[in-house]
Amino acid sequence: MIVLGLMAALSGVIAFSVTPMLGRKDPRSLEESLVYAVQEARFYAAQRKEVTQLFFQPEQAQFEIRSADGSTLQTVTTRYSKVKDDIEWQWFIQMPAEGFRVDDRPQRREVDRVQFAPDRSESPFTAEWELDIQDRGSVTIDPFSGRPFPQETR
Repeated sequence: MIVLGLMAALSGVIAFSVTPMLGRKDPRSLEESLVYAVQEARFYAAQRKEVTQLFFQPEQAQFEIRSADGSTLQTVTTRYSKVKDDIEWQWFIQMPAEGFRVDDRPQRREVDRVQFAPDRSESPFTAEWELDIQDRGSVTIDPFSGRPFPQETR
């Protein structure tokens, strides 16, 4: 009987402490949310054996993973809000090089989304953002791991 009472009290404490967290936005930074969304999009592509697409929706300040037919598979929230935060987002695909010198920067093309193939082959890409004019960031994703290139190699 004492054990049941203790379990009931403990479950009440756990429920009470979790409840405030349910309504909160994602605590990750924009870069961390992007990396998570990339990993999820790569997973869906491999699992479903089809190309997936990753978009950034500035109206909701979130990432959206879509299937090849355009249906939404998952959304990844950020800790930002379009009401409070003005986010400008750009995707750039790095074009294949025809050999290059050390001082050459790779050519790139702006796109509205990035795609992930089921065999994990993809083009390297860079995401650039500006948050409320004063905060800028960029990250280049390695096509083999889906993780950011180290800062010193960008």
